[in-house]
Amino acid sequence: MLLPQPLGEGEFAGYYVCMAKKKTLPAADALFKSAFADIVENGASKLSIARVAEDLNIEEALLAPVFNDLPSLALAFGRYVDVKIAKDVGKPSDEPARDRLFEALMARFDVLQDYRDGIEAVLKYARREPPFLQLLLSRVPYAMEHILEVVGVKAKGPRGRLQVAGLSLVYLRAYRVWSKDDSDDMAKTMASLDKSLKDADSIARRFF
Repeated sequence: MLLPQPLGEGEFAGYYVCMAKKKTLPAADALFKSAFADIVENGASKLSIARVAEDLNIEEALLAPVFNDLPSLALAFGRYVDVKIAKDVGKPSDEPARDRLFEALMARFDVLQDYRDGIEAVLKYARREPPFLQLLLSRVPYAMEHILEVVGVKAKGPRGRLQVAGLSLVYLRAYRVWSKDDSDDMAKTMASLDKSLKDADSIARRFF
């Protein structure tokens, strides 16, 4: 069966909203939980869109424009996380930028928490597939640029690129801790993130 290719970012959002209103697609969290559950059970390389569609009790053709393979699932999930963070964090506050970044990055880990086993299974597979790993890593700067926008920091020009790069390193460092964090409240992740943000802030003040 030939399936349509996953849609572009703007098209993806429009399609999903339209299908959700028509009640032909489930809530996004249910959709991604089903996909990651399939990965945990069968392995990332054996992700089956047909099984996910069957689990959700929808037609496979409806699901395919959202994602139809592992790379498109990873990209669609990334967009979903970005949108959810923007909704959860809300409008920028008057708090210091470092505090707002801490809140937004922890909001991201809060979203990822429900999918951790599946995400780790995907990364385990990606380490054996360099092109796929490169795809995943290439999206990190876009996600961090979005985080900066959410908290009201405009990352423009050369300085903006440095801010995005620095925040990407902070996030990846905290991610390594989060992936092994067995505390109930992600205390280890929060401590690592707080320290990394303080270090980055100190460096930024020194050079800017």
